[in-house]
Amino acid sequence: LSLFSSRLGLPRTCRILANTGFTAVLRNGKKANDSLFSVTTVPNQLAHARLGITVSRKVSPRAVQRNRIKRQVRESFRQHRLTLCGVDLVIIARPQAADSDNKALKAALQQHWERIQRQCRSS
Repeated sequence: LSLFSSRLGLPRTCRILANTGFTAVLRNGKKANDSLFSVTTVPNQLAHARLGITVSRKVSPRAVQRNRIKRQVRESFRQHRLTLCGVDLVIIARPQAADSDNKALKAALQQHWERIQRQCRSS
């Protein structure tokens, strides 16, 4: 059971944890925006993708809403991370994300994953 559950999680190696990692991606990456998210990507030297998430109080003053958005982003990334090439991603939620339901969040993220996958195939 522990082997099965560990495969479903998001390992520490797949996350951008340090502030320096976030700033490097935001300074050097390519940006794609929609009404719910701003996604910045930059190639990394690893064989897998890494994720950083930012959901500020400007998005929602309620921690419950911010945490819901982060859970949706993490889960969507976890499902697609094996199809993404070696890139670092920083996803910044926009205020409209707090008012959107989970289905809309997933649909917006799906479009971003498809765009990143196309970039991976072309490079």
